[in-house]
Formats: sequence, structure tokens, C-alpha cells
Amino acid sequence: MSGPPRYFTTSWEQALHSIVELQKLDPDVAITGHGVPISGEKLKKNLENLVANFNEVYKPDYGKFINE
Repeated sequence: MSGPPRYFTTSWEQALHSIVELQKLDPDVAITGHGVPISGEKLKKNLENLVANFNEVYKPDYGKFINE
């Protein structure tokens, strides 16, 4: 699982909000249309990691929409 793509993400605050909302849904399976399906404990752990480390790991340090 990876974070939002830098070139398509215009609001990093909204991207994090969307990930938090997805995590709250507590999905059993994610079939996103890109990448391979992910499910069970692997999905839950990856969502936890994505939320917990979003600003430090997944949000880029630079880019057109970083400070907007």
C-alpha cells in the first residue's frame, strides 16, 4: 500500500482525512482498481501505518500543492 500520488493530490489535508475515514469503515477487503487486492490483517496494518506515518513518510517534502 502506498500513499497518494504527488502528481494527482491537490490537498494533502483532504487526502489524510479520506484515509482516516476509510480506516474508520474497518474494511475487510480493498480492491482499488490499481495494484493487487488486499485484505484482512494486512489491510488493517497497512491502513494504520498509512495514517500514523502520513506526514512523515507519505506526504512529500516539496511539490506544487504542498503548501496550499
